[in-house]
Amino acid sequence: MNDDFLRDLRLAVDRLVPSYVAAHNARGNELVDSSDYDAAIAEFNEAIRLTPIVAELYSDRGRAYAAKGDIDLALADFDEAIRLRPQVAEFYSNRGATRRQAGDAEGAMHDYDEAIRLDAGLAPAHFNRGNLLLDLERLDEAVATFDRAVQCNPDFAGSYINRGIARHLLGHTNAAIGDFDSAISADPSEARAYLNRGRAYMNMREYDLALADFGNAVELQPGNADFYLHRSMAYDRKGEIDRVIDDLNTGLKLDRAAKDEYHPLLAQAHRSRANRLLKRERYSRAVREYGTALKYDPNYAAAYQERGYARINAGDERRGLRDFETAARLDPRYYRTFHARGFYYAGKGMIEEAIADFDRAISLEKNEAELYEDRGTARQIRDELGKAIADYTEALRLKPDRASLLFKRGVAALFHGDNDGAIDDLSRAIELEPQNMETYHYRGSAYVRRGDNALAIDDLDRALELDPEFAHSYYTRGLAYGNRGDQEKALSDYDEAIRLNQKDEHYFNSRGIAHYFLGNFDAMMADFGAAIRLNPRYALAYANRGEGHLDVGAYEQAMMDLNRAISLDPANVEAHRNRGKVRLKLGDSEAANSDFQRADRIERSPDRITMDPDAGRQGFRSLHRAFDR
Repeated sequence: MNDDFLRDLRLAVDRLVPSYVAAHNARGNELVDSSDYDAAIAEFNEAIRLTPIVAELYSDRGRAYAAKGDIDLALADFDEAIRLRPQVAEFYSNRGATRRQAGDAEGAMHDYDEAIRLDAGLAPAHFNRGNLLLDLERLDEAVATFDRAVQCNPDFAGSYINRGIARHLLGHTNAAIGDFDSAISADPSEARAYLNRGRAYMNMREYDLALADFGNAVELQPGNADFYLHRSMAYDRKGEIDRVIDDLNTGLKLDRAAKDEYHPLLAQAHRSRANRLLKRERYSRAVREYGTALKYDPNYAAAYQERGYARINAGDERRGLRDFETAARLDPRYYRTFHARGFYYAGKGMIEEAIADFDRAISLEKNEAELYEDRGTARQIRDELGKAIADYTEALRLKPDRASLLFKRGVAALFHGDNDGAIDDLSRAIELEPQNMETYHYRGSAYVRRGDNALAIDDLDRALELDPEFAHSYYTRGLAYGNRGDQEKALSDYDEAIRLNQKDEHYFNSRGIAHYFLGNFDAMMADFGAAIRLNPRYALAYANRGEGHLDVGAYEQAMMDLNRAISLDPANVEAHRNRGKVRLKLGDSEAANSDFQRADRIERSPDRITMDPDAGRQGFRSLHRAFDR
């Protein structure tokens, strides 16, 4: 028999299929539609047994096998259907869809092209080909292919939806929304159209419109977990926490069957809930939620990083660091991991390690102000003031109106000797945050160092209005009063500073100086002695007590204190001069002249180190808290 005869015979058989065979085939297709694939395959098997040369029976059984996931059996059936009727475009389109399911993109594309060659008006072939191009991220070609699918069947919502997805990925959001609108017009019951239009609205930050679309999707398919999870994200953007939790709970309950499967959307939802717990400082519960997120997506680097932070705050530092390491391994370009670990190291006083991690984070993300700010803070703690100022300057380039940055750069400038720069930065910080006590304190300290004592007192008055218990503002204001010659007010402020903090040697030393000017010798010597007991290496207190001994003629005791002061601080001019005076009193003029000459050389030296009373030195509470957020 020749090929023409066989073809005509098959066509005749197709037309004359017995009714009971057709009934098996019809029941099989109904069962496929209801997802009862095994029962459907049994019906197709019986139909094929009765009439084994009808191509459509193999094609329909192939669809059932493909839906069940039996790819090899599905492909065998499509091959047989094509062998029996090689000119039917639909068979190639179905085999192409199964090849795509199997990951054979090249074979799938070949089948789609052949289907379109045989029937250019076959909408499913264009639609399936567009889906493959979406997989391959050939988005412009996908849009063009979906255009053809729409032309072939303008009533099929799926083509509009997938063209909208491609356009959305290309950044053509308005065009994508137009496609989703068309899909809804074509089929108002198509929940996917509402879902994807809602996602487009989310990207446009139109959260109310997104919520309306996700709500429609939920109404159409109330058993679909993904719709609740997407809606929870929209509620999250609006800050409606209770509704976030309600939708997350509903979504997670509906998807219990996916408990141990890869499910990135569920992972994201659990991570979102964990983040809420983290913000409320419920660290142990957050750790558990991150663990659930990682069950759904074991390679979720961000979840490991955040769980590491939660574990550290819950007291489990060892496993927290291990989570940071895992996050860095999974995504070595995720800068937040290195930022978070650097933060941890800095908080533990491991400044070298912290700076190394901040360096790595900055190499990955150069436009994040917080990275420069935190590295600057670490460098400031290490007294690398020039580098700290450079980091704060870069952070301010990115965030020019951040008060915390102006404050930190101002304090760094103060300790770096740039009083004018400090005052400029701190003044701007006060404009932005007029209730920050520390900013007034430090600007007051800069004014003291610049000699503007009246302005300093005004700032320190304001600082103490905002925090009447901050000892160092009393101390610094005492310095300003002392510089103005008002020793009674200076003494009162030093008394208050010492009442609040009896562990600072500078307070006792400065109060001793006030007693000196007020003629209270015994109180003066007691305060210098207290300063030395608090810090046996405090050169200035030895120098001052030595001068006190000199004034009352206790030359041997003066010599002991001045020798100790000079050994601790060889650049102390007054200590050398006073020791010279003591030596003159003791009759050693040669040694006295040596001390006087040494004092003159130090005073004339351009490299002279001035022992400053250190106004504002220890008040930098924000710096020490900087790694505590």
